[in-house]
Amino acid sequence: MGVIYERKTKEGKVNFRAHVRLKGYPQQVATFSRKTDAKKWIQETETFIRDGRYFKIVEAKKHTCNLAFTEHSRDFG
Repeated sequence: MGVIYERKTKEGKVNFRAHVRLKGYPQQVATFSRKTDAKKWIQETETFIRDGRYFKIVEAKKHTCNLAFTEHSRDFG
């Protein structure tokens, strides 16, 4: 289920913090300057999680090609 919180910065600028919480999955959070972007992100993220297609970009960057080759070569030898 997605929730949007409106936050104001010290300068008076409004940001929207989107939270997606689905049972059995870690909470996902993102900040947007427009509420419509936050709503779209919530819908996409919930769909991707339910379909098993969602992974954080940061997590994906941890797995480099070099790491994959190293792991693969260990299996053969």
